[in-house]
Amino acid sequence: MFGEIAAFSHSTKISAHSVSASPRHLAVFPGRLPAGAGKHFVKRTHTGEPAVEGNVEGLGIGRAEQALREGNALLHQAGLLDNADAFVVIDGDPGGYAGAPPEEYLRILRSDQSAVPGKRVIPMIWNGWGRDTAGEGYWSTPVLPTVRASLESLKSGMSGEWELLPGRSHREGWANGRVPVAETERAGLMPRSTIFCYEAIEFEPSEPAAAIQFDLIRQALKQESQFSSVAKGVFGNAQQPVMVLPNLYFFARGAANSDYLEKTDSEVLADFARELGDGKGVLIPAWSCLKLSLRDLPADHAQKVRALHLDTELARSIPGGPRRYVEILAAQLESRRGLLAATAAPPTTADQAATSLAAGAGALLRWWHVHHYVGAGKKGDPFQWRFLREDQVRPLREHATRCAAFGPAVIIQAAGILASENLLPLDEASQRLSELTSTA
Repeated sequence: MFGEIAAFSHSTKISAHSVSASPRHLAVFPGRLPAGAGKHFVKRTHTGEPAVEGNVEGLGIGRAEQALREGNALLHQAGLLDNADAFVVIDGDPGGYAGAPPEEYLRILRSDQSAVPGKRVIPMIWNGWGRDTAGEGYWSTPVLPTVRASLESLKSGMSGEWELLPGRSHREGWANGRVPVAETERAGLMPRSTIFCYEAIEFEPSEPAAAIQFDLIRQALKQESQFSSVAKGVFGNAQQPVMVLPNLYFFARGAANSDYLEKTDSEVLADFARELGDGKGVLIPAWSCLKLSLRDLPADHAQKVRALHLDTELARSIPGGPRRYVEILAAQLESRRGLLAATAAPPTTADQAATSLAAGAGALLRWWHVHHYVGAGKKGDPFQWRFLREDQVRPLREHATRCAAFGPAVIIQAAGILASENLLPLDEASQRLSELTSTA
């Protein structure tokens, strides 16, 4: 099917910098570098001049300021990432250059080509250069006019063996839909293109979780399979790749062979488990636990996951190693089962209300202590419920409402339990539990 398959990820505490099949590119989005590349960012004005400069961890600001004074910020980026095969320059995310002509995007790209000779500078078409992204919302104005104008400018103005990365949303009718891909075909530029199936593998942002979304992968790859003999390849992204390895596996297999997309979810998971060295499918409930009921999650299954010895070549390639991987999956499985067990029945006494509320909250907090995800915050930020998936917090909110009927002493007692288990300080535990009952 597609000749080149790759995945890009931002790195987090429990993920790697990237997980890919036949990786050829390191994609760099201005303003959103992978964490492993240092804390450097450059925002340009619509004329292409550097406007804002961020710090560079471990390198100091001097080189960055010198590069900016010389008027070519990409030279500094190239110094940070001189092992990159290519630089991808998005046309606007978030944008903010309403009315800017597409020729300015072209000028920036050609300037970047001069700055990094021998490396590919690849325009990413997402919403078109110069689209009004302020207004009444990011997607309130159509993308087709600016996307079409940007492609026409690139087609007539780019030189050499240049490439293109048209990006599409995970489904039609959402954000930019398939407009960039359709317009790339219309412009006759598909032979230069690698199709970016954004969020087919994992949504961004995403709270860490083993969330299976095979249906979105099937849909996107089936829609774009019409270009498999024409396009250069297909591309996907993941924020926490270690948590969504089954999605990455299915994306790669489906992109390489469209017949594989017809396999059922259970068949795909069984195939992946075998390739990791788990012939009995012990990993399958761990990957699927967010959709399973308490009855489907035996109390001893997390220990069975921990007992796995995954020693295939594929398993050894997992970032962090297979031992850390099974520990992460077992921790999430325990969290899910603990939440379901704690919230399975309404409490009949105040003491039962407090202990079950603490047990449910504790199950989620233990998982948070594994990943420490803080969204757009910073390391050390205090815990918030929004750092967890809402579909996991919701059952706890509903249970908290039932528990609150027994009076405010329930919160005090439950907070004391969480504090005694060193999951949260007492005052913080009281605040977080109170939030559950006030927003349920």
